[in-house]
Amino acid sequence: MKKTSHTNKKKELAKSIEKSIEKKLKRDKKALQRHPVLFGFLGTFGLVAVFVGLEEIIRQIPYLYNNPYMLTLFGVIILFFTGALYRLLEG
Repeated sequence: MKKTSHTNKKKELAKSIEKSIEKKLKRDKKALQRHPVLFGFLGTFGLVAVFVGLEEIIRQIPYLYNNPYMLTLFGVIILFFTGALYRLLEG
């Protein structure tokens, strides 16, 4: 019986969390619909800032900056491991 009550508590907690997340997503969606240009500019700026920052970091690492093929290889390896990690965690 303890197992059943524990399971019920887990389900209740999960439902509560799900409702809370749905409520927040609805609020965020409304804000996005009201100000699409603002969020578009902010998202674009954030993305560009990350790319420029990473480029500057790479410029400070002589081996990667002077060997674009190795940089590409490292990028492909990171993407491969990211995909493998995603499949592992998904499932």
